[in-house]
Amino acid sequence: MGAGKSTLMQILYGFHSMDSGEILIDGKRVRLGSPKDAIAHGIGMVHQESCSYGDFVVENTILGLRDGFSRCLNLQRASEN
Repeated sequence: MGAGKSTLMQILYGFHSMDSGEILIDGKRVRLGSPKDAIAHGIGMVHQESCSYGDFVVENTILGLRDGFSRCLNLQRASEN
């Protein structure tokens, strides 16, 4: 409690900007200004707090992902991954 884990994750997901330091992905410095930027770099986030989507674990986990999924959500396939 109070160690900054949630803040770190929010920075990595583009919710908050950094005060200092740098983020490296595959050895390259990246700037994450929004969740859209994070997703483009393959970073996702499952929030610790209750989501507005209830107890739908698979749905909440893959929410926002585009690659590998068609327009129709294949929950069976997603839950296997």
